[in-house]
Parts: sequence; C-alpha cells; structure tokens
Amino acid sequence: MNKQKNPEAAVSAESVTGRKKQSFFQQSSRLFIGLIVFPTLLCWICYILFLNVHFTLRSLETQQLGLQNQLEQTENTMKGINDGIVHMLESNSEMTYYLNGLYDGPDMVYTIMKNIRPLWDSIGSCYPAVSEFHIYTDADVMLFETFRDVDSLPLSDTERENLYGSLFREILWKVDTSADGYPIFSSYQKVYNQSYSQCIGYLEICYNSGFFQNMSEVLRDMLYDSHAGYFCVYDGKEIYRSSDTAQEAVKIPEEDGVRLFWQSDTYCNALTLNGCNLRIIFTGKLFPTIFHSSDTFPILMISLLILLLLFCFFCFFKVIRRLSEKIYAFSSFLDKSAEGNLKEYQLSSEEKFAEIDTLVRSYNDLVHKNRILNERMMHMEALTQEARYQALQSQIHPHFIYGTLETIRMLAMANQDMDTASMIYSLSSLMRQSVEITSHASTLEKELSIVQDYMDIQQIRFSGALRYDVNADSSLLDLKLPPFTLQPIVENAIVYGISQTLDPGEILIRISRQVKGNTVCISISNTGNPMEPERLREVNSLLAGLTVPEAIRTQGNGIALNNILKRLQFLYPDRIDMKIEAEDIWTRVIIMIQETA
Repeated sequence: MNKQKNPEAAVSAESVTGRKKQSFFQQSSRLFIGLIVFPTLLCWICYILFLNVHFTLRSLETQQLGLQNQLEQTENTMKGINDGIVHMLESNSEMTYYLNGLYDGPDMVYTIMKNIRPLWDSIGSCYPAVSEFHIYTDADVMLFETFRDVDSLPLSDTERENLYGSLFREILWKVDTSADGYPIFSSYQKVYNQSYSQCIGYLEICYNSGFFQNMSEVLRDMLYDSHAGYFCVYDGKEIYRSSDTAQEAVKIPEEDGVRLFWQSDTYCNALTLNGCNLRIIFTGKLFPTIFHSSDTFPILMISLLILLLLFCFFCFFKVIRRLSEKIYAFSSFLDKSAEGNLKEYQLSSEEKFAEIDTLVRSYNDLVHKNRILNERMMHMEALTQEARYQALQSQIHPHFIYGTLETIRMLAMANQDMDTASMIYSLSSLMRQSVEITSHASTLEKELSIVQDYMDIQQIRFSGALRYDVNADSSLLDLKLPPFTLQPIVENAIVYGISQTLDPGEILIRISRQVKGNTVCISISNTGNPMEPERLREVNSLLAGLTVPEAIRTQGNGIALNNILKRLQFLYPDRIDMKIEAEDIWTRVIIMIQETA
C-alpha cells in the first residue's frame, strides 16, 4: 500500500532545514553580535556606572576628610581664643586680687578700674570674633557690666553642675540662635588664682554670629557642589538651615561620615564640632562625577564608542567575508575533484589566513600520502602478481605432477634408494607450498619449514659438502613475514656463493630480538665466492632506495632481494632496514624489523 506524502510536512521540513543551514558568514556575524557586541556594550555601561559610583564615593569621602580637618582647625582656634583670654585674665594680678576678694576697700576702686580697662581693650583688639565676655563672681563690689553675680549664670541646673564639677582648663560650650537666625557659640570655664590653687570665678565668652558665618563659608568653599546646602543640629534639634537647597528628605545620620540616598538622589556629609555637640550636615543632589566637567562629555563618549564599534563591525565582516569566500572556493574544489584522482590545491600567494593555509597544507599532505600509498599498493600488487605467476608456472597439471612424483618416490623406495625418495618428497612439499602462495602473511615458523625442505634437497645434491644451521628465538616463531621470504635468500646464497667454489659450503641462519628497542634481527650468512665490492655497493644502494632497479647492470640477486624488501615494506611500512655485508669468505644478508612503530 502506497503512503501519501504530506506536502505541508515536506514544506515544514524544508523550512526547518533552511533555517539550520547558514553560511559561515551568517553564523560568525550572529556569534559576533551575541558574544562580543552585546557583552561589550553591557560591560561598558556597567563599567561607566561603576566608575561613576566609585568616583562619587571617593569625591564625597575626600570632601568629608577636608571638612573634618577644617572643623578641627576651627575648634583649635576657638580653644586658643579661650586659653588666650583666660591667660590674660589670670596673669593680671589686680584682676586676680579683686576676684579673690583681696581688694575690698573703696580706696582701691580707682586702681582696679585703671588697670582692668586696658585689659578689656586688649582682648577686643586681639580677638575680633568675640562679641563680649563676662566674669561671674561672688565679689561684693561689681565693677563694670562685665562682672556679674555667679547666680546669674545663664545655664540650666545640669549645665551649672557640669561647670562647677569641670576640670582644670575644661571648656563647656553652649549654642544659641542669634536674632538673624545664625548659631552663636558661648563658652564657660573656671578662672583660677595665680597659684592655681583656687577657682576665683567663671569666664563666659560669647562669639559673634559672624564667626559662624565665616566658618560656614570656609566649609562651603571646600565642597565640590556649589549648590549644596547645610543645616545645624544641636542636642538633636535643628537650629539652623542655610536655604531650601538643604534637602528635607535627608534623614539625619546617627554617626559622622558620608551617606548616599539613591532613592532620593541625594547625599550628605555629617560632621560634629566636638565639645559643643553641634552637628553640621551638608547635603545636596548627587552628581555624575565623571561627567561633571562637561555636560557634553557623556554624549561625546557614547558617540566615539558607537563609531569604534561600527569600525570594528566593518573590519570584522570584511575579514569574515574573505575567509568565507576562501572556504567556499576550497569546498567547490573538493566537490569537483574526481574520486580516485585527487589533486593538490594551489594556494594563492596573497593568502593571509593561517587557518586556510593549515587546512590546505593538511589536505595536500593527505593527497601526497594517498598517492604514495597507491603507488606502494600497485607495486606490491605487481610483486604479488609476479610471485603468483612464478608459482602458477609450476602448477601446470599439479595433480598429474604430484602423482608422477609420488610414483617415482615409491619406485625409489622399492629400489632401496632412500636419498632419491627423500629428495622427491622435499621437492613435492616445496611445490605444494609454492602453489598455495597467497597475498596473506606467513609466519617465521612456516618460512623456516620451507627453507628446511629446500635444504634437504640441496644437501643431497652436494653429498654432505653443504652444512646448514638454524638458531631462532622460539618467541619469534609467530613473526609475520611475506610468503617465500627466506627461501629466495638461501637459494641466492647457494647459487651465487657456495656453488661458485669447490670448497664445502656453510649456511647459518640467526634470528633474535635485540635488547635495545623492539627490533628483530634476521641474519643469513653463507661461505663461498665473495661479492665484489662494486657489486656490493650497487646492491646496498638499491636496497637503501638510492638506486632504481633499472640501473642495476645484471638481473641477479640484487633484484630478488629488492623484491623481498618491497614486500616486507608493505607489511612493515617505514620499519624495515635491509643490507648485505661481505667479510673474507662470508657474505651476510641482514634484515632489521621494527615490530612496533
């Protein structure tokens, strides 16, 4: 039963596929905007906000430190004024005598008045911030309005007790409000006799309102915000407000320092004039410290940032577009390449992309290695075909030949000719091995068995004049070798070495594993006619790959050894080393096999 296709589903699938398939340029652009542009803008905004808050806090903290230092200087000035006046009073003997009750006669009034009046004038000229001062005493005669009775101290009971119990040179402050609304300061402290053994009165110093005005102007000059206002709080109550610019919404802080009120966009610097318990709170609107120098600075900075990003976009998209074109050109080249006939891609000399250069070079290396591998396979196939062809020549009517050889062997055994029977048996075994040759790897054990059958025939041929010895490591019997690897070498040793002399011959086969490295050494040595030095160099040059087979003068053992080497290289690529050595009557073929790469 045929199933009907749903056209809507097909269209939907195509649309989904179309959405998934995007070019490298589109994907890179989307990633660039999502991973670079938006995070960059967000980071810039956060960074500017952070700098704004950071510099605002630092500015207000610096402002707070300056105000505190200035208040300390003001407090030291006020203390210096008090100490100066007290010192001037206490150093005047007539004053201390009068306050101590030593002058009580009317005849001494003129002397005291003459001495004290210049003192008042001196105090007024030295300390213009002082509007008036009074001395409260319990003396019987009050001279001038400056002297007042101690009972008339304008202090509350608690303030009187604090003054009576105050320590030496301790100053008690009081803050009132003048007629024009400004705070005025008053200080109270004890006055002692010349020996400082007795309190002889209480000094009241009243500062004029101009003193607070000058102090506030100096403090306001230290503010970064010229529109900031302030208000004064004494004993928890507000006693003065500079103007309406002092923010009413600001909550009075309990401690001195900087306070930020982000909801109302205000700030305050809270300070305390120590001793008099007067708190001064400067307050105003928060301002962007970074942009405070110019109102156009934020717009200029954002404009420059936008221009910079647009320039980055242009450069990035230009580079990405060129990269995308290079990748598309390389992909088109791969699509057009014929299967089995890959060609190297030619890079442009103006190529500036390291990624494309690396990709193309890797592809060209792969093509080159693939070409070399194909050549090796074709050459190995030719060698295998040649070996098969040579083996097929001996396979003509194999059953007939095997039957004939078996009949001859049985006839030789009937005639008690055991040597002939043994030779025929070995020959039959060799023919079976050659007929069964395949492209599959053989083993060292099987190759030694083939050599043994061949040597059995040759030993009968040479009538005991040929000695043969094999010494192989038993752990290497499973070593993989191409079929008929050792027998041709042994045959060359007999044909070109031993058979060329009348002396008895000897063939030694040694197979072992070297201690250093996982390398197997196969050595086949024979006596007889030594190889000529020129011929030896020619064959070794061929085995080393320095000479092509066509350059060999004669088709002798060099070609056979090269055939064996090529087949070994196919089984062990880049792990085979083969050479011939000659010394006196000995000729030695050495094969080195690296088992692991």
